[in-house]
Amino acid sequence: MNTAFRPKPIAVIAAACRLPGAKTLEEFWRLLSQGGDAVVRVPDDRFDRTLYYDSKKGVVGKSYCEKAALIDWSEAEAPGGCITGQDIKNYDTVHVLLCKVA
Repeated sequence: MNTAFRPKPIAVIAAACRLPGAKTLEEFWRLLSQGGDAVVRVPDDRFDRTLYYDSKKGVVGKSYCEKAALIDWSEAEAPGGCITGQDIKNYDTVHVLLCKVA
């Protein structure tokens, strides 16, 4: 048998995440264990109500819900690492957060 395909032990040395209402897994667990709630009204800068919202349920192409569990995007607005202040405007917010968490 080829030894290259045998399972090899690995070590997980770190974990990172961004979750609704928390910047770390520990903060998220604390929120949940204390009965907290990370559901909020979606801010206007993240949801154009004129395009996507209708309070009547069942309107095609519209949402009747204005709440969501959102992660904090503020870190994605500040450059860090090799991304400059000028370049960050060209990056997708999710990509920037992924780079920062990694």
